[in-house]
Amino acid sequence: MDIKQLQQEFYTKFHKRCIPLLTNFEQERKTKFVFCSILVILAVVAGLGIIAVSAKHGGIDENIIALAVGILAVVFTIVFNIGKSFELKIKSVVMPAFCRCLGDFQWNMGGSADFHLFASAGVVPSNYDITESDDIFTGTYKEVPIEINEVCYKEVRYTSSGGRTRKHENTVFDGVVITLGMNKNFKGQTVVAPNSLLHSSPVPNLVHTTLEDTKFEKTFDVYTTDEVEARYLLTPSFMERLVNIKTAFKSDKLSCAFYLDKLFISIDTRRDMFVLGSLLKPTNDKKQFFTMFEEVTSIIELIDQLKLDQKIGL
Repeated sequence: MDIKQLQQEFYTKFHKRCIPLLTNFEQERKTKFVFCSILVILAVVAGLGIIAVSAKHGGIDENIIALAVGILAVVFTIVFNIGKSFELKIKSVVMPAFCRCLGDFQWNMGGSADFHLFASAGVVPSNYDITESDDIFTGTYKEVPIEINEVCYKEVRYTSSGGRTRKHENTVFDGVVITLGMNKNFKGQTVVAPNSLLHSSPVPNLVHTTLEDTKFEKTFDVYTTDEVEARYLLTPSFMERLVNIKTAFKSDKLSCAFYLDKLFISIDTRRDMFVLGSLLKPTNDKKQFFTMFEEVTSIIELIDQLKLDQKIGL
């Protein structure tokens, strides 16, 4: 099955399998939306009321402002949790059906993938301490294994002041990491990273190399242990597809690496991906699913472009 057939089958199966499931949640969404709207309005009125009364009886101090802000913060946290709970409820029912529309795919929430491999491959920063995983898609296309993970890499440090220790988290990567199996044989390591002025390799022992594609060179830098092998791997069609993936995910930061017989890809989006079940939109809004489908198929197309399903030696 090629990509066009996959697209046609997806749209047919989606309308048959997913739309009825989504429609079942619409009344619940409306009820929760009204409840959350009333809650926010009451919180705003309460906050403004406290400030107004305080101003009338002696002025506004920091404690009054803190109280008003605190009320709003509590309410917005409640609203956020209601929305997130609703999203997870929809995902648990709809995502398995959505994945069946894609083909041989499965969805899970969170997981324990080998996230350190992406740092070793050179597609995410190595200065992280913890990872937090969200949506995970696993499956195969033309017998090539695919794994798509939404994950956040964070650096953690601690400071002490006044006898208290505080934990500080700094996000070094927040987006999607992808693993594609390969039937091509290669011995070295080749990394494609966002273009930089200093051409500093993301991992040791790799040498910066220049390709003939000037348009690609303006966007990416290439580092490798084997320049000849890198040129075989980085075909014009592959480089074009890489740019298309950037566009599909609306990201300025994309890296990939040929490493340990696999293709590793990272897309730093700095946003929550694969979001479904917003209280602000009808549950049967198809755009969010079609966007997700385009993101997934932009990755799947790499298998065709690189012929990853064929056992080809370099």
